Amino acid sequence: MRVLIITKRQYMGKDLLNDRFGRFRELPLKVAQLGHDVTGIAISYRRRKEGTVVDCEPSTNAGVTWHSFNLINGLATPLECGTRAFQIARKVKPDLIWAGSDAYQVMFGAWLAKRAQARCVIDLYDNFEAFGASRLPFVMSSFRQAVKEADGVTCFSERLARHVVRTYPRAKPTMVIENGVRRDFLDLRNQQECRRQLNLPEGARIIGTAGALDSSRGIDTLFKAFNLLSLQDNDFHLAIAGPRERGIQIPTGPNVHDLGVLRHEEVPCFINALDLAVICYRQSAQGEFSFPQKPTRSWRAACR
Repeated sequence: MRVLIITKRQYMGKDLLNDRFGRFRELPLKVAQLGHDVTGIAISYRRRKEGTVVDCEPSTNAGVTWHSFNLINGLATPLECGTRAFQIARKVKPDLIWAGSDAYQVMFGAWLAKRAQARCVIDLYDNFEAFGASRLPFVMSSFRQAVKEADGVTCFSERLARHVVRTYPRAKPTMVIENGVRRDFLDLRNQQECRRQLNLPEGARIIGTAGALDSSRGIDTLFKAFNLLSLQDNDFHLAIAGPRERGIQIPTGPNVHDLGVLRHEEVPCFINALDLAVICYRQSAQGEFSFPQKPTRSWRAACR
């Protein structure tokens, strides 16, 4: 089967091609390893080097041929991207187009599938309706129509799948493909060694989080909880890492360790250095359906 992937290039603070990261890299690779012919179009909302690259694991010859385009504000560039994508589709002759990553890529994939006379499967790794960019006029209705009419939909959680079937509504197949953690990436490491690498205190009790430090996710609740704990016990420390929104008030003091934005390969060391990893998701349109896959203390215990 010939499969064409449509996705944005940057998501979850990472770059699909530069960082070789995430759901839209791993799932197409696994489809290719099953013997299918997989081609991808990665549309960048930032200026990145355009071109064609082949991504494959060293242990197998199966890979994905990625074509990267830059999408810049203005009328000409979106039209040019559409033309280039259609040219690739005509060459590939896909049996199936699998589109995801945000509402715009979903709508674009549905449009391209009709013109390429291919089946369309839409992937929802989050509740795209909650994304700020989805609130522009006419986007929501077009996105919902694309999801409703798609030949198939894959969701990252049971809760989101039930929501899609019930509210869009959908009668065609909808299935769940959950997110996961690569075993070769997030392994169990010695806690003290990890703390030494990150210059964290070896004997302290450390809670922390790695990810977007944003009030929309309820990061303020973690900061307030830490302040309350530190008043009761001076041995509590807070470690944080990740991009943060402008103006966010991060606690200060000798027991607060702000590691900035870590490289992707440093995150396992950070997680292993903690006594408790906290995932912040406030009750919202996004948090209601999010299903984050991050390790906590129970994960460390299970690994032992």
